[in-house]
Order: sequence, then C-alpha cells, then structure tokens
Amino acid sequence: MTTSPEIETLMLTCGRDARRAFQALGRFSSDARNSALLAAADAIQDDRALILEANAADLDAAREKGLSAAMLDRLALDADRLRGISDGLRSIAADRPFSLAASRSAAFASSISARSSC
Repeated sequence: MTTSPEIETLMLTCGRDARRAFQALGRFSSDARNSALLAAADAIQDDRALILEANAADLDAAREKGLSAAMLDRLALDADRLRGISDGLRSIAADRPFSLAASRSAAFASSISARSSC
C-alpha cells in the first residue's frame, strides 16, 4: 500500500505533536496528570454525540476516497469504543503513581501488538 505525501506529512506531524505532549506530561505531578486523564475521559463521554457525528463524516469521506473495509472498521467509533477509550484513560489514572516510563513501555508493547495483528 502506498501513502500520499499529505498523509505522510500529517502522520509525522501528529507523531511529533504527540511526543511533545507526552514529554510535557513529565513536568506535572501524578495528581495533575491523573486529573487530566479523568477530565479527558469525562469529556469523551460528555461529548460522545459530537464525536460520533464527526466520526460519521470522517467515515463518509474515507469511503469516498476508497478506503478498504478493514481501514473503515479501524476508523469507526461507536458508543462501546468510546466507552473503552474512556475506561482506558480511567484505568491509567487509577494506576498510581502514574509512571511515564511505564506508559511508554505499555504504548510500545501496544504498538507492537497492533502491528502484528494486521
């Protein structure tokens, strides 16, 4: 599969932004990080109708571009997937103290697992 230069640029930008955000988290206390995680979990649930509406528009655009059924499934959100994301954030916040090193290891393990399941 080939990727367009626009997608590659977007993904590189997202990756850099995520890395900067992750590094910024290290400047805050565990309580502050956990509060942010819980606030994000609440926001996802509070705004789920908006998120699902935007996701439906994204899926329509992806279909028009000819994305495969597998890719559409990966992009698709529903109430259960949003709940899973919120629950995951809450689970991280509950695992005190919040460790950036442990999170980095978990994220790496998750990315390896996701790649091997493709």
